[in-house]
Amino acid sequence: MDKTSVASLADLHTRKSAKWRIFDSEIIPLGLAEMDLPIAEPIKAALVELVEKSDLGYGGIAPELGHAFSGFASRRWGWQPDPQQCWLTTDVAVAGIETLRLFCAPGDSIGLSTPVYHEFVHWIDEVSGHAVDIPLLHEPGGNWRLDLNGIEAAFASGVKAYILCNPHNPVGYIPSRDELETLADLADEHNVLVISDEIHAPLIYAAQSFTPYLGINAQSRRTGVCITSASKAWNTAGLKCAQIITHDEQRGEAFAHFSEHKSWRASLLGAWANIVAYSECETWLDDTILYLDENRKLVQKLLEQHLPQARYRLPDCTYLAWIDLSAYWAERPATYLREQAKIAFSEGIDFGPAGAGHVRLNFATSPEIITEAITRSAKVFLSN
Repeated sequence: MDKTSVASLADLHTRKSAKWRIFDSEIIPLGLAEMDLPIAEPIKAALVELVEKSDLGYGGIAPELGHAFSGFASRRWGWQPDPQQCWLTTDVAVAGIETLRLFCAPGDSIGLSTPVYHEFVHWIDEVSGHAVDIPLLHEPGGNWRLDLNGIEAAFASGVKAYILCNPHNPVGYIPSRDELETLADLADEHNVLVISDEIHAPLIYAAQSFTPYLGINAQSRRTGVCITSASKAWNTAGLKCAQIITHDEQRGEAFAHFSEHKSWRASLLGAWANIVAYSECETWLDDTILYLDENRKLVQKLLEQHLPQARYRLPDCTYLAWIDLSAYWAERPATYLREQAKIAFSEGIDFGPAGAGHVRLNFATSPEIITEAITRSAKVFLSN
């Protein structure tokens, strides 16, 4: 991925995706989790071919997707899911909500660990569930981990399902295999469904490793459902396609019935973008990870230079920087910076109580835009 391949800020403002239309053109949007990078050429070619053939009908039948994902998971993580237990759906949000509908009843307690992707709470609301927060533990050195004692207590108290963010958005932490083994044991003991959102899993930096929840052991396969998509790593969210993956016969039977109805709501373009991403675009992914690696380090360098009291741990995954700005502005710093610096970050408190004083910065853009965002922010804070 060439640094010069990212479009200029002026050209980005002509895009029609929501990221570039939410705010006025004077604001630089660095909150919404989509990349400003050009898509992989094989994906572009596949989409052009469909358009040129006027092949834009329904996309409910795509058995190639299960095989493509299984091959990618095998090469990347040493996990080979059954292609026959890969179910097509619209996006990861729909995947999560429909999984909750299948296995939970209204009023059931559903666990999650904040600070975490804020839509999880809305998923629980949509199925009339009761959200139970089991916050992540934040260690003095800046590392994060699951509160397994808290999870055990919540499971014992009657939690029916737990939404796992694996890897974790927004803090950029990857649960270890040991943590996930313990989680699977607890879920199996207490008959709790674990919905593992693994949409960020392809975006792992060197020296880090990712463990798919369903790839751990018999307990994880009994208790788990994986929801994922190529849309985050290959930047195709607008094409609307995701996968639900099971490794248990009973759960698979439930989703087979689900698939008869819901898979038709996924996009044909999205299905083939996913298929091509998993089967033909690993070199593009590797190059992109190298590019993002430089950007996550650039964020660190710029913060050290311009906002030295900010606290930032290099993320192990994703293109999202979780930055503690409470030393400069404790009360909704993202809102303040949007108004004063014309930079739109995600507001940390939206991800849970521990996010107070934080912002989430999307660094999947050009170094120039990252530099502009941080230097503008510093000018605002230091002028107070």
